[in-house]
Amino acid sequence: ILARYYWNISPFFEIARPGFENDISKQTARIVIGDRSLSIQKNFKYIYDLASEWKSFTGLPFVFARWVSNRETGSEFIKKFDAALAYGIEHLDDVILNLKEQHSYQSGTDKYLKNNLSYVLDDQKIKGMELFFDYASSISLKGITELQ
Repeated sequence: ILARYYWNISPFFEIARPGFENDISKQTARIVIGDRSLSIQKNFKYIYDLASEWKSFTGLPFVFARWVSNRETGSEFIKKFDAALAYGIEHLDDVILNLKEQHSYQSGTDKYLKNNLSYVLDDQKIKGMELFFDYASSISLKGITELQ
């Protein structure tokens, strides 16, 4: 969406394979997300944050993840889930301390979780998500190899 409608480019997209981020060069770009991106961003001259680029393009926030279910969950489950989510948000420092004790913890994750993520799905995020779906429905995925 950003390539076509914002940056006005037509790159070739392919499914990532293990270690794909090691192939970044002057002619090759990669999209790296999640914890892995935090550990390698210092290796590159140009870094584009997809959420920031989306916000510049649309004026709306981007929703990277949303809790969904493929069946009715019931009001009691939703009540408990909302309480658990609220507890986690209110105790983010404790969550981060637990993460730091894990072997896979990436430096900078704590700042990212505190400063870059927003945990409440508000009206602006819903508008941004709906706009993303509108754009996505207009894009063909021809040429992108399916995962085996």
